[in-house]
Amino acid sequence: MQDASRDEGQQFALPLVILVDRAAPPARTDALEGAARAVLRFLSDPRVTEPAGEWAAAARDWEDARIRKVVRRARGASWARASALPGITVTHRSAEIRVYPPVPVDEWPADLARLQVAGTDFDDQRPPGEPAAATPVLWLNPGLPMTAGKAMAQAGHGAQLAWWALSPTLPFRVA
Repeated sequence: MQDASRDEGQQFALPLVILVDRAAPPARTDALEGAARAVLRFLSDPRVTEPAGEWAAAARDWEDARIRKVVRRARGASWARASALPGITVTHRSAEIRVYPPVPVDEWPADLARLQVAGTDFDDQRPPGEPAAATPVLWLNPGLPMTAGKAMAQAGHGAQLAWWALSPTLPFRVA
């Protein structure tokens, strides 16, 4: 149900920012898995799950419309400024990703709005190994080429849709 206090046409996005060090960029698989984990960490955070949580209203507005996610990249001073904003940082092997509460797509905080979207692409130095038994796997279609940034957003979508599909009686833990 949409919140009547906001403009019905307003769209929200969940910002994700990945740290990209020129000398040691993250591996693509680490970035994709890290993005999925960051989205799940956000969805399970008490600031979202508690009715009076400080991010609960923004999360509801976002979930009542499209569950859009936008991935940007940062390094150095830009990463430091982005890290100072309220959010959650997730480190997954070589990838460090920060997820923020949803924002209206046309009202991004300045320290996030100026970060680069285009050109977020990474490679895996070696093929990813087989997942451990009982590990959920999200599959991306290799016939649909995407930058790592777009693929990270898709991994976040897949994780969120899986989260919603889980039975509320199943235990869930985001590592």
